[in-house]
Parts: sequence; structure tokens; C-alpha cells
Amino acid sequence: MSTICKALKLLDIFTPSQPELGLSEIARIIKSDKATVHRMLRNLAESGFLEQNSETRLYRLGVKILHLAKNREASFPFDNKIQAALINLTNLTKETSHVSIMSGHNLTAYGFIPSPHSMHVTFEEGQIFDFHCTASGLSILAFSETTFVDDILSKKLVAYTSNTEIKPDKIKAQLKKFKQTGYAISDQMYEEGVYGIATPLFANQTILGALAVATPKQRINKESIKIIISALIKVAIKTTYELGSSPPEEYLCSVKDYR
Repeated sequence: MSTICKALKLLDIFTPSQPELGLSEIARIIKSDKATVHRMLRNLAESGFLEQNSETRLYRLGVKILHLAKNREASFPFDNKIQAALINLTNLTKETSHVSIMSGHNLTAYGFIPSPHSMHVTFEEGQIFDFHCTASGLSILAFSETTFVDDILSKKLVAYTSNTEIKPDKIKAQLKKFKQTGYAISDQMYEEGVYGIATPLFANQTILGALAVATPKQRINKESIKIIISALIKVAIKTTYELGSSPPEEYLCSVKDYR
């Protein structure tokens, strides 16, 4: 992995729940020696991508990140369209909706709108999702290139619950089914008591991320599943078009019954 890739991977570890981190903790998280990490931290700080708290000596994201984010949003508006899609989806389903975005081999929670029900699923922006056991990850894998799927499934897969499938061949069999339907389902594969349904979002005929609905298992039934899938696919297609792109023909064929 190149130095640039390592530095970008380092930036990914900062989240709302851990906005500041020390040298030792960063080295442990990215599994690198302290000397190498210290050099990367110094270079990133000098460039404005990180800054160091003068009192605690902990590192946090720098203002350069904000500058780049503002430039990106001004040139290619994204956040407002995603937020509108999430609000629309939660209004239609009465369940928590969320978007995750692809970044290399990572799948990161970008935003969510909670269900109006007192009991609902919640997420943290910046949360990293596994591909093999989340509805979002599985929906993306279903429409991904074989080489990407093989690479993801070749890594050590964690069994989070008794429903988590970790055998690559069985996961690939699931992906074939998900590609035929255009959406993926995770029935307590990532978290006990949570049922998720997701479908991909596209940009320039490539996968941008996934749009999903998550609900407590106890509230799911055949009728609610139909409502969620219909709303999910309609909102996903509408959002893809609003982002200035169009879904691949194979995806549109898979979801023709829900459009």
C-alpha cells in the first residue's frame, strides 16, 4: 500500500464518537509502527488535513477537510439530495432510513433519518459497515465486479450473530439472488433484533453506495416488507437520477416490478 493510501486510510479512523486520537491509539488501529505513523501525522498536520490539540496533544481532523468538502458540495451538490431522499424514505416506511457511501474497500455510514417510532434502529455517521453481513454491503456486492467481491470475501469474515454467514460460497449464492431482485436483506446478520433491506445507489454507471431501511425484527412482516422494498427502490432510482446519473440497465431490469 502506498504512503498516500495509508495516509488517507488514517483519516478514515476519525469519527464523531472518536474525534480525537493519540499517536499510540492511531498506530494500533491502523496496525503500523509509531515512527511511521508519527511521520504521516506530522505531514498531514502540516498540510492542514489534521491538527493537534495543544493541551491534550491528541490529533483531530483539520480545516482542510472542511475546505475540500465545501468545494465538492458547491461543485456537485450531494448532501441536500441525500438528505431529501432519507426524509422521503422514512416518511414512506415509518422506519429508519440510512445511506452508506463506498470509499475504496470501505463502506461508511453517511447519514440517517430515525423512525418516528419510539423503538427504532439508530446509526452513527462515519460508522464503518461490513460488506458480508449488512443489507447495504450485500446489495453493493451483488452488483459489483467479481474481483472486488472475491477480494472482500477473501478477508477474515466476522460472525456477529448466529445468522451471520461467513462462508464465501454461501454468500456468493445469496448475492446471485439479491442481484436478481435488485435488493438485499440482512435478517439479524449484523445485529440481533435488526432487520435491514438495501439497494444500491449509482453514479456514472458505477456503485456509489447503498440506500437502506433498518427496523426492529419484531415489527417486520410480509406487508411491511413489500412497502419498504417498493419505497426503497423508487426513492433509490429517483435519487440516482437527481444526482445526474442513471442506474445500469441490469439493475433496472431486476427492479422492474417495483418501479
